[in-house]
Amino acid sequence: MISIIILGANSYLGANLIAYLSSSYNVVGVSRSKSPGDFSYNTEEELFSIISEIKPCLVINTIGLYENSCNSTSDILESNLLFPVRVLNKCNELKIKNFFQVGTILDSQLNFYAKSKNSICEIAPLISHYTNFVYLKPHLFFGPGQKSTSFFGWLSRKIENNEPLDLTSGNQKRDFIYIKDLMSAFHLLIRNLELTASLESIEIGNGMAVSIKDFVNEVIRVDKQTQGLEVNFGAIPDRVGEPKELASNNEFLRTLGWKAIFNYKEAIEDIYNAQK
Repeated sequence: MISIIILGANSYLGANLIAYLSSSYNVVGVSRSKSPGDFSYNTEEELFSIISEIKPCLVINTIGLYENSCNSTSDILESNLLFPVRVLNKCNELKIKNFFQVGTILDSQLNFYAKSKNSICEIAPLISHYTNFVYLKPHLFFGPGQKSTSFFGWLSRKIENNEPLDLTSGNQKRDFIYIKDLMSAFHLLIRNLELTASLESIEIGNGMAVSIKDFVNEVIRVDKQTQGLEVNFGAIPDRVGEPKELASNNEFLRTLGWKAIFNYKEAIEDIYNAQK
């Protein structure tokens, strides 16, 4: 059984990967803050010692920092670029075969977050002489238990508390992928590491663009606890430079036989049915 290290074990994506993959692999979750069953570290030396001791076949880095009032540009740069570069460099030194970096689908010109995430794609080929580096670009994933820092988590809590929803126009179209489908895509990529090694980046999405307005309205319809909920589309200006439509190109995943099981409506139904 191969070993996999998940960096960012206490993140939503990291925790789901650990739960999903643990039945098939020896999965080790690593984070700065201690989580049940995970390794924790205070310094990078401790982290590198964990990687050296376990000698995984694959390291998956899910760590990332978004732009908001709490995060400085230097913190964002450190988390999204400098830290993964150092880890990748150490993986090369330790002869770790594979490294997955979870990135963003957003264009680098949109904001500093996207630029800090995508920049590793230019650096990795210069330092990754042994380790196979693959940049994963998941689209807008959602699922139960997300924190309010995510769109679906924010939306769910607003509805739960019957608070007004102040939104942009909602006309932007996004590729919403259910967390269960995202997990199956990760699993398939891991089962085909020898094929992913030749790729620089891989998009993961449902393959269908849906307007944010339609997504929000569907959540409201399925929730059935939203009588009198105030929904204000257009209360917030659309972000300058934001793409009007994003849909995934799943060509590589399709060649492996992968297809999303849930469309966005089925996924929303699945989430709320599980809560009954």
